[in-house]
Amino acid sequence: MTHDDPGPSPDDRPPPNPTTVDEPLDPAGFNDRLWLEAVLPILQNPPADLHPNPRVQFALDRLQVAACERAVRILSSDLAPTSA
Repeated sequence: MTHDDPGPSPDDRPPPNPTTVDEPLDPAGFNDRLWLEAVLPILQNPPADLHPNPRVQFALDRLQVAACERAVRILSSDLAPTSA
């Protein structure tokens, strides 16, 4: 009987290199993508109810504002500057 080696299992393969995507990214573009991956879920899934502690709720509100500002800054850097 022969045993065919199926090859490496999915867990044995090295993780894909993030710089080998369709278009190469400079380090700043890669960092921006990581920021967006971290920030956008905060904006997409706001808590349904208010926190009972007003200080905590204030901190959560400030977190959402800061996340929105950061996402706007990153996404607006991709746009071409407009002439006034």
